[in-house]
Amino acid sequence: MDNIEIELARRELARRKLLEQMRFMFEHYYNAPFIEGWHHAYICEHLEATFKGEIRFLIVNMPPSYGKTEMCVRQFVPYALGRNPATKIIYTSYSDELSKKVSGDAREIVRSKTYANLHKLKISPSQDQKHHWQTQEGGLLFATSTGGTVTGVHANIVIVDDPLKVNESCFASARNESWRYFSESITSRLLKDGKTIIIMQRLHPDDIVGRVLREMPSNAYTHLCLRAIESRPLVYDFKNIHYERKALEALCEGWQNREEVEMIRLRMGEIGFKTQYLQDPEISEAGFFEKGQQREINALEAPECNLYLFIDPAMSLKDNSDERAIVVCGWSKDSSELETCVVYECDAGIWNLESFIEHIINMMLRYKDAHVLIESDGGGLLLYQSLLPEINRTNAKLIQKAREPLNHRIQTFSAPRKTSKNQRIVGMHTYYVSGQLQFVRGGNGIEALLGELFAFNPDNPNNRDNRIDALSHSFNQRGTLVIPYSEEKKQPQKRQILRRTWNV
Repeated sequence: MDNIEIELARRELARRKLLEQMRFMFEHYYNAPFIEGWHHAYICEHLEATFKGEIRFLIVNMPPSYGKTEMCVRQFVPYALGRNPATKIIYTSYSDELSKKVSGDAREIVRSKTYANLHKLKISPSQDQKHHWQTQEGGLLFATSTGGTVTGVHANIVIVDDPLKVNESCFASARNESWRYFSESITSRLLKDGKTIIIMQRLHPDDIVGRVLREMPSNAYTHLCLRAIESRPLVYDFKNIHYERKALEALCEGWQNREEVEMIRLRMGEIGFKTQYLQDPEISEAGFFEKGQQREINALEAPECNLYLFIDPAMSLKDNSDERAIVVCGWSKDSSELETCVVYECDAGIWNLESFIEHIINMMLRYKDAHVLIESDGGGLLLYQSLLPEINRTNAKLIQKAREPLNHRIQTFSAPRKTSKNQRIVGMHTYYVSGQLQFVRGGNGIEALLGELFAFNPDNPNNRDNRIDALSHSFNQRGTLVIPYSEEKKQPQKRQILRRTWNV
């Protein structure tokens, strides 16, 4: 058989089999290696059976970054439309931006010359948007997000891809909303004999998959639960696939071997790892931030850090009854990109503006190398404007005494509107359980801050969380902070990063 015949045979296989299409597209469209594992063939066989109607409700649970969306959306959608150009598909995810991007990626595959070697599918010029495109035969892909409208659109196949954000999974309101959207809005758009595909990492016992497993009869769905590591031998048998997985075998050795998976376990902590990588979510009975899991260190054990004073003003012109908070933390990063946050000190109280400024200056005197970051909301701009002349007066006194004046970088920042306070605090949890959030033992106010952490409940917010709220801002801003590698002795070049900057 010559090369042309071999190529034509490969194309024919790629037309018929989803896995062969993936191999073909990675080689000729992506021009990238396809890191293939046995699970790709196993999932592809189930997707093909779903397309044919042999499976009506398919659930695929896998760890993050193992190619769920690539396989089940970017590749499956062009495959299904190539096999039947009249197929109507609704695709939804937690993020509108993400769902549009994935839809656009699938559209570009269909438009490509590589795909044209497999199928003669044409996109209709009358409906050719990133989030909503149709074939000339009436098939379509309509992409939306959790809570988005799907009025007037019906589908043969609904694909639900990670419908819940990781940092929202602990909120009952977010879980209830995603379930209502799935059970009342999305599934109501299915045509007769329609099929449902849910692909997601588990996030909570009460997430969408948890409710399906709990409320629907087991014969109503097909559930593929693929864990990063299996504790016991398992046999996976479906149609042409037969695979015997050994105990402690990684899901895809070419992607993450056993040692790499175990490193993820150490970084995430046992609860997070069991949930997202073993698909076995559980709720800690000891509270969201479990007491006893905190990593306390001596000040001399702290890695080389850049220091920051994060200030939560929580004030207005009329009201001085709320607690204000100042948190001193350091951020560091090692050569493997592992980030560590060290909390050195915390100060909080019901202060008027004058007392608040006094506490801030005292903290600045103790931490001469720290950057000062003030949340602009809640009176932060007033605090910023009032702090500067007081620093000048303090510096005049210091110079008279032949002492070094304050020369801190002072900045204001705005908290993101789309992220609530509770979501910011929840975002610290992975760092907490993995030991990457560390607390200096005996540091001023550390016990009070830990008390707020232990009392935190995502579903029952309270007003006594100003310390951990101030700390959460540092996590939200860490992408713009200058963080040194721990083995480097020189300070990295500083850069102006936030909206207002003033050096005194």
